[in-house]
Parts: sequence; structure tokens; C-alpha cells
Amino acid sequence: MALERVGLAKQADRKVSDLSGGQQQRVAIAQALVHRAKVLLLDEPTVGLDPMQRRSFLQLIASLRDDTHVIVSTHDIADIGEAFSDVVVLHEGKVLFSGSVSSFLAHSGVGIDSERAAENAYTAVLEGGFQ
Repeated sequence: MALERVGLAKQADRKVSDLSGGQQQRVAIAQALVHRAKVLLLDEPTVGLDPMQRRSFLQLIASLRDDTHVIVSTHDIADIGEAFSDVVVLHEGKVLFSGSVSSFLAHSGVGIDSERAAENAYTAVLEGGFQ
């Protein structure tokens, strides 16, 4: 059942409007699962979530990888290492980088495990540091 998969089985009788922001995001994912969506397009899906909701939501997205392609638009690049396999950086309508998360983070200059790796790599891309 889709609600079980997204951790909302106990809230099945509640109105969506009564759920938290993170739970509402999970309802949207459950709707896509019910319809067996092959692709999910998510725009800023972690905005407004508290740290615990954010981690839980990213784990949910990661769990979908085998069945569904998930494409996320985000300004919060700190999330990329947890749930995603590839990164595309767009700037003014142009692709500045396209590749694996590890190849993206490797250009950070601080090591891929650093908390600042994604931010540094993003800055390097915008400054033309690599392609």
C-alpha cells in the first residue's frame, strides 16, 4: 500500500490539510506511487521541512530509485549526497555540469565527505572551475 510505503498508514483517516508539511510531501509521493509513476518531478521538495522530516523525506526518495526516476529542482545543494546519483547544474539556461554526485563533489577542493563539499563544488562550477 502506498501510504505504508511513505510511512503514513496511521494517518490514513486524517485530512491532508491537517498533516504537517513533511507529511503532505509524503502524500504527494504516495499519489504518484498509486499511479505507478515512472518519473517524479519535485520542485524544492525539502523547503520548510525540519531536519528530521528532511532526512526522512530524502530516505524515502532514495528508496524509490529502483522503481521510479526522481528529478529534483533545488537550491539546497547539501541534500545531493544523500538521495541522488547524478547532478546537473543549470545557470542562465545553460548546463554547466552534468555527472555523478561523486564526480561533482570531487571538485570541491575539500574532500567529498566535508559538509562544505557541495557548496564548494557548486561555486567551482559557477566560476568555470571544471566541466
